[in-house]
Order: sequence, then structure tokens, then C-alpha cells
Amino acid sequence: MLKTALVVSLKAVSKIVLICAGGAYLEKSGVLHKEMRKGVSEAFVKLLLPCLLFTRILPTMSVETLPKLAWLAMANLLYVSLGLLIGYLSTLLTKPPRGLRRVLMATPAIGHANSIPFMLVSLIIAEDPAFNPDDTNTAQGYVGLYLVMHSITLWGVGMNVIKKEKEDEPPLAETTETQTPQTLGRPASISAPSQSTGGLNMSEAREDRWSHSISGLELGSPVTNGGPNTKNQRFSCDPRPLQRFVPKWVNRPMATAVLTALVGLIPGLEELLVPASAPLNFLFGAMSTLGSAGPAVSLLAVGANFVADGFPRPSVIGYAPMFALIVGRLLILPGCCISLWVALRHYAPFFPSDPLLMLVMCIECCTPTAYNLVTVCILNGVGARELTAGLFYQNIVAIFALTAWTTVIVSFVI
Repeated sequence: MLKTALVVSLKAVSKIVLICAGGAYLEKSGVLHKEMRKGVSEAFVKLLLPCLLFTRILPTMSVETLPKLAWLAMANLLYVSLGLLIGYLSTLLTKPPRGLRRVLMATPAIGHANSIPFMLVSLIIAEDPAFNPDDTNTAQGYVGLYLVMHSITLWGVGMNVIKKEKEDEPPLAETTETQTPQTLGRPASISAPSQSTGGLNMSEAREDRWSHSISGLELGSPVTNGGPNTKNQRFSCDPRPLQRFVPKWVNRPMATAVLTALVGLIPGLEELLVPASAPLNFLFGAMSTLGSAGPAVSLLAVGANFVADGFPRPSVIGYAPMFALIVGRLLILPGCCISLWVALRHYAPFFPSDPLLMLVMCIECCTPTAYNLVTVCILNGVGARELTAGLFYQNIVAIFALTAWTTVIVSFVI
């Protein structure tokens, strides 16, 4: 059983790595350049991910699914709370620079919740003979339902925690004379100009790239009226009147997941769309085809982004903080949460017995940090370069950590 689980895990994670490697190759070949990555990310958030959520949640949603939705929401709150505690303790132990403490505290709390889980659960189900092929849509539907609470905690917790870090920085009068007006408020270590960016400092060049290409990889970035590089962001200079009344965590994937969950509770609607003989099945089929391409397209952009600027140096973030960032998110958090779910299943009679739900809940706590946390740093003007470097090495370690945890989940949990 253990050998079979290891083979299943290796195959599943290897497919994800190969897709990311394909994106890296396309970037180095000049195909997935900056503007192309921006377009791919926007296509994923604005069309592919909403289609995937709609076609996976609708067949899954019913009155009987509501308790499972509550468990998924509770799992997200648990991961965020425990991740913040792990991040807080790691900052006390490693003592990172003052401007990075709250960034590193939030890093273990917010995991990658869509592309990797969507792809990984489908690959595990396809390779594991214990599952049926039809279970893929159900498991991906659970991932989509998980995104409802994840979107709220991503922007709510992320923006508030990292914003407080920015407020803790020294006032402008205390900045050094070597800083220019364009770099005030940013760490001095990232304000040196670079000839390769046409006179812009490296921080501005990275922020412009990541604000367009990374913002779409997880759930999309909120529209703001200010902040770094707002002149380069579409719609940010002329926001629509209704946007000022909409919370920042409300975006297209979030709205799609919520509306689909509500629509799925309407009796008879599923019969009009999902069955092969349904009159509107052609519409559902087109959306399903588009949605199925979403995770792979997104992972191509992920691989391209991580090699766009070459290999970052670990010294950018510091060896001790980077070690804590990796261990806290990829080892401590999954170990604690998976153990809790196993204990609840064994001792709590009210815990759901659905193995697909257990698979999704366990996979969600094993993923590396969400890339949109970099977007949060960009919007608050703090720690984007350091977090980018940390996530680069965290994702390399995640190749092995995901394989190990997936083997444990398939062998001993599911």
C-alpha cells in the first residue's frame, strides 16, 4: 500500500512540476514574456477559473453538501489561525528585519488554494484505483467551495496583517539620504537602480511584473485607489462607482463560487445543464472545457514567473527566516492539521465520512504559500522582493514535501 501510494504521489506531483517546467521553458524562449504572462493570468481569473468553479460546484451542490461547506470553511479558518501562530513564533526565533516580521508571520497562514489543489486531486484520483473517475468532479467541487472562505481570509487577514507591518516602519524623516522620493517607504536594500530596467529601481521593475502576472494566479488582486504602480494598473485611476462599496475580498472567482452554490440549491436547475440530454448541456460542456484548461494554464504562468528574474539569492530574505518560512508552512502546519482531522474522524461521530472531503481538506494544508500574498505586499509597498525569493525556494522544497504528504494521505488517511 505504501509503495503504491508513493508511486501515485510521485506521478501526480511530477506532472505538476513538468507543467511548471514547460512554463519556465516558454519564458526563457521569449513566448511567455511579461505581457503574455499578464494576459494568461487575466484569462485565468476572468474566464477559466470562473468556468471551472461553476462546472464543478453546480453538480456537487445540494442541501446535503451544506455541512461539508461548513467543514471546508472551518478548515480554512484553522489553517489561517494556526499559520499565523506558527509565523509569529518563527519571527520570535529567527528575528528577521523589522520591516519583514509581519510579512513572514502571514506567510504560513495563506496557502495556494486553486491551481495546485485542482490539479493534484484530479491526478491522485486518476492514478489511485480506490477512487472512481467520476470522483474528480466532486473533489474539484470541494476545492471550489473551499475558495469561498479562502478568498475572504486571503485579503482580509493578508491586507490587515501586512498593512500593520507597513505602519510600523520609520517615518519619512528617518529615512536615509540615499533614498529617492520614488523609494521612500521601501527597504533600502531594494532601492538600488538597475540598468536592465531602463533607470527604474529593481523593486519597481519586480513590482510591475508581479502586479500583473502574479495577481491573477491565485484569486485576482483587488482594485485600489492608491499604492505602488497604480498608474500602470487598469481601472485603478478611474474606479467604477460601485467598487468603493464592494469589499476587497469580493472578486470574480469568489462571486462565482458563492452564486453557483446558491444556484445549485434551486431544484431542477441542474437537470437543465448537466446531463448529456439536457437542453442546455452545450453551454455547460463549453464552460467545462474552458475550466478544465485553467489549472494547467495557470501553472504554466507560475513556472514562467519563477524564472523571469533568474535564481534569487537566499540572502535576500535571510537563511534563518527562509528556513522558518519553509518548515512552518510545509512541515509543521500539515503535520498538526492532518493529525487533527484523523483524530476527529476517529473520536468524533459527527465528522463527515466522505473520503473525497478528507482528501481535499488535507491537500489544502500541504500546499505552498499563495502567490497572491506577493500582490498584498506590492499593494502595501513592503516586502515583495523578499517574499518572492522566499516563495521561490519554498516551492522547490514543496516538490518533495507535497510528494511525502500525499503519500501519507493516500496511505494512512484516505
